[in-house]
Amino acid sequence: MSQRRSPGGACHPVVFAFARISTSRRAFAHPLSLAQVAGIIQSWSDRQVTRVLYPGPRHIHNVLELLVAAGSHGGHLVTDAQIAELAIAQRAEVHTADRDFQRFPGLNCRFPLDI
Repeated sequence: MSQRRSPGGACHPVVFAFARISTSRRAFAHPLSLAQVAGIIQSWSDRQVTRVLYPGPRHIHNVLELLVAAGSHGGHLVTDAQIAELAIAQRAEVHTADRDFQRFPGLNCRFPLDI
Protein backbone atom coordinates (compact mmCIF):
# COMPACT_ATOMS: atom_id res chain seq x y z
CA MET A 1 0.00 0.00 0.00
CA SER A 2 1.48 3.37 -0.96
CA GLN A 3 0.98 6.46 1.11
CA ARG A 4 0.15 9.72 -0.59
CA ARG A 5 2.37 12.53 0.63
CA SER A 6 0.89 15.98 0.95
CA PRO A 7 3.18 18.93 0.43
CA GLY A 8 4.56 20.52 3.57
CA GLY A 9 4.52 24.27 3.82
CA ALA A 10 7.27 26.39 5.24
CA CYS A 11 6.88 30.09 5.88
CA HIS A 12 9.45 32.67 6.89
CA PRO A 13 8.16 33.26 10.45
CA VAL A 14 8.44 29.53 11.23
CA VAL A 15 11.81 29.00 9.54
CA PHE A 16 13.41 31.95 11.30
CA ALA A 17 11.82 31.05 14.66
CA PHE A 18 13.46 27.64 14.30
CA ALA A 19 16.80 29.36 13.60
CA ARG A 20 16.37 31.73 16.57
CA ILE A 21 15.35 29.08 19.09
CA SER A 22 17.68 26.25 18.03
CA THR A 23 20.77 28.51 18.21
CA SER A 24 19.81 30.05 21.56
CA ARG A 25 22.02 29.42 24.58
CA ARG A 26 19.05 30.45 26.74
CA ALA A 27 16.97 27.59 25.30
CA PHE A 28 19.63 24.87 25.04
CA ALA A 29 22.79 24.00 26.93
CA HIS A 30 24.30 22.94 23.59
CA PRO A 31 22.52 24.92 20.87
CA LEU A 32 22.98 24.19 17.20
CA SER A 33 25.47 26.25 15.27
CA LEU A 34 24.22 28.56 12.56
CA ALA A 35 25.89 26.27 10.00
CA GLN A 36 23.95 23.28 11.38
CA VAL A 37 20.70 25.24 11.25
CA ALA A 38 21.41 26.36 7.70
CA GLY A 39 21.99 22.73 6.72
CA ILE A 40 18.71 21.61 8.27
CA ILE A 41 16.75 24.40 6.61
CA GLN A 42 18.40 23.62 3.28
CA SER A 43 17.48 19.94 3.67
CA TRP A 44 13.83 20.97 4.13
CA SER A 45 13.86 23.12 1.01
CA ASP A 46 15.56 20.36 -1.01
CA ARG A 47 12.60 18.02 -0.48
CA GLN A 48 10.14 17.75 -3.35
CA VAL A 49 7.19 17.95 -0.96
CA THR A 50 8.24 21.24 0.62
CA ARG A 51 6.52 24.42 -0.52
CA VAL A 52 7.42 27.91 0.65
CA LEU A 53 4.31 29.90 1.49
CA TYR A 54 4.51 33.55 0.49
CA PRO A 55 2.15 36.31 1.59
CA GLY A 56 -0.32 37.72 -0.89
CA PRO A 57 -1.15 41.38 -1.50
CA ARG A 58 -3.74 41.50 1.34
CA HIS A 59 -1.59 39.70 3.89
CA ILE A 60 -1.15 42.64 6.26
CA HIS A 61 -4.85 43.53 6.16
CA ASN A 62 -5.87 39.88 6.67
CA VAL A 63 -3.46 39.40 9.60
CA LEU A 64 -4.89 42.46 11.33
CA GLU A 65 -8.43 41.17 10.75
CA LEU A 66 -7.48 37.79 12.24
CA LEU A 67 -6.07 39.50 15.32
CA VAL A 68 -9.30 41.44 15.81
CA ALA A 69 -11.41 38.30 15.22
CA ALA A 70 -9.33 36.45 17.83
CA GLY A 71 -9.97 39.20 20.38
CA SER A 72 -6.26 39.92 20.54
CA HIS A 73 -4.54 43.13 21.50
CA GLY A 74 -1.46 42.02 19.53
CA GLY A 75 1.47 40.78 21.56
CA HIS A 76 2.18 37.07 21.43
CA LEU A 77 -0.50 36.33 18.80
CA VAL A 78 0.99 38.52 16.04
CA THR A 79 3.32 35.86 14.66
CA ASP A 80 0.64 33.20 15.06
CA ALA A 81 -1.76 35.38 13.04
CA GLN A 82 0.84 35.73 10.27
CA ILE A 83 1.19 31.95 10.08
CA ALA A 84 -2.57 31.47 10.25
CA GLU A 85 -3.18 33.92 7.42
CA LEU A 86 -0.66 32.18 5.17
CA ALA A 87 -2.30 28.83 5.87
CA ILE A 88 -5.82 30.15 5.28
CA ALA A 89 -4.79 31.84 2.04
CA GLN A 90 -3.11 28.64 0.79
CA ARG A 91 -5.89 26.35 2.08
CA ALA A 92 -3.27 24.65 4.20
CA GLU A 93 -3.41 23.03 7.62
CA VAL A 94 -1.24 24.17 10.52
CA HIS A 95 0.37 21.37 12.54
CA THR A 96 1.09 22.70 16.01
CA ALA A 97 1.03 22.08 19.73
CA ASP A 98 -0.12 25.68 20.33
CA ARG A 99 -3.85 25.83 21.08
CA ASP A 100 -3.91 29.60 20.48
CA PHE A 101 -4.22 28.83 16.77
CA GLN A 102 -7.80 27.70 17.45
CA ARG A 103 -8.67 31.35 18.01
CA PHE A 104 -8.37 32.17 14.29
CA PRO A 105 -11.60 31.64 12.34
CA GLY A 106 -11.26 29.67 9.12
CA LEU A 107 -7.96 28.04 10.08
CA ASN A 108 -7.58 24.26 9.91
CA CYS A 109 -5.29 22.91 12.61
CA ARG A 110 -3.92 19.53 13.52
CA PHE A 111 -2.41 18.81 16.92
CA PRO A 112 0.03 15.93 16.29
CA LEU A 113 1.04 15.63 19.94
CA ASP A 114 -2.49 14.69 20.96
CA ILE A 115 -2.75 11.00 21.66
